Order: sequence, then C-alpha cells, then structure tokens
Amino acid sequence: MKRCSALNPLVGLAVFAMAVAVAGCGFSEAGDDTGVQHDVNGGVAHRSDSGTEDFMPGELDELPVVDSEDDVDPIDDVVSHSLRVLPERLSFGQVTEGCFSQLLQACVINIGRDTVEWMGFPSPENSAFRVRNPRDLPVLLAYGEISCSDFRFSPDEAKLIESEVTIESEGLGGSLTSVALLGTGRPAPTQRDIYRRGEQGMSIYYLSKIARPETIKVFVEGTECLADGNWRFDESSNAVFFDREGTCYPAPGASIEVKYHPACLISSIVE
Repeated sequence: MKRCSALNPLVGLAVFAMAVAVAGCGFSEAGDDTGVQHDVNGGVAHRSDSGTEDFMPGELDELPVVDSEDDVDPIDDVVSHSLRVLPERLSFGQVTEGCFSQLLQACVINIGRDTVEWMGFPSPENSAFRVRNPRDLPVLLAYGEISCSDFRFSPDEAKLIESEVTIESEGLGGSLTSVALLGTGRPAPTQRDIYRRGEQGMSIYYLSKIARPETIKVFVEGTECLADGNWRFDESSNAVFFDREGTCYPAPGASIEVKYHPACLISSIVE
C-alpha cells in the first residue's frame, strides 16, 4: 500500500500535464501583441467577444450585389455622334515668303457609335494655310474609322502666323474640336542680276532665276527705273524688256541691275 501511495504524486503530475496540453488546444495562438492570428491561406480574421480575433478560414468580405438589369454595355457609354482630330496641332516650322511648306496630315476619327457623314475639313481661318481634302468626299465613317486631309503653309510675310480649323465634334449643336496650325514666314532672299549693255546690245535681259514678278526692281546706272512705260517683265521667257522710248533706256555701256525674289518651284495646293 505504501508503494502505491508513493506513485500517486507522479501519476497526478502526469494527468495534470495532459490536461494542460489538451486544454491548450482550445486557445488561439497569439501572433503578435494584439492576440491576432495571421492567415497564410487568404482567410479573414474576426474579433471575438473576448477581444481576441479568431481565424475563420475561407470567409470573404461581403461584396456588393449587382443587379443584372443594371449591367451596362460599354458601347452604350459612347455618345451617338463624336469626332476627334489627330493630331491636335500641326507645326510647319519656317517657310520662305511666297513658298510652300511640305504637306502635313490631320485626321478625324469617329469615336461615336453612329455612322457619320464626313464632309472634310473647312478652310483655315488664315489664308496662309491651305487644306486639301480627299476627292471621294463625302465619306461615311463608322465607329473607329478615320479620314485624313493634307495641310500646307505658304506665308505672305515674314512673321509668326497661327490659325485653326474647327469642326463640330458631337452631333448638331454639340461641342467643338479643332486642329491648331502654326508656321513662321521667313524673309525671301534677294537675287541680284547685273548686266552691262554693249554697243550693239539688245534691250532684253534674261534673269538667272525664275522671278516672282511683283518683287522685280530694275536699276540703270544705280538709279531705280520704274516699270511704267520703261520696261516690262515677260513671265514666259523670264526676261526684262526695255522700251526704247522709255526715260531710262540703257545707253551703250550702261550697267543694269535687276533685283527680285526667286519664285518657289512648287505647284499651288487646291482647296
């Protein structure tokens, strides 16, 4: 009996240890100082009445309910008539007075859900800019389709010149969109052709470059000779003809100087 009683304290200790171990399985493990266990599998932590958070695996946050009748087709968000211009600005750089720039393109794209009858870009507000629309206008543009036109710059004076072309972008009476036009006129170079009339020289002087008629000035012995009744310019031969009855008809051995701006050998653009 004494032997059995001697073992009782050891058995008691073992039973107590097992009881503590089993009881520990019912508690949440503290992951940090707040007593919250962190999920590594995507679950959601919930706070219990005791102030701790119990881990509930697989439970998601509540999502808003979407009524299928309220679903909107993306195309319904597109206005019925809407046009956009690309690019929104054309810069032609520096161009000599009276000359033409290279052609630049601007395009209009239909971003509305309805087909649009496109009539082309109107003429720019400043006549230094010209537009050439496609020959097959009007054209029908469905959603996403584009039509492009050519623009050209020809300054008539040496300065910065700006303009724009505006079109209606959204239906009748809707908002407007535009393409800005920018270019700088550069002073035209002056050509000087110098001659000396011989004893039997003719009264015709052919110019070395094709001239812009309105820029021609004629000097005889350093004095300007006005055209009226004294000389004329013939474009077909690109030559100055002196009138023998004129007041400044060159005498034998006289020096003749013709100043002018060379013409640009680029055909004009048709609107």
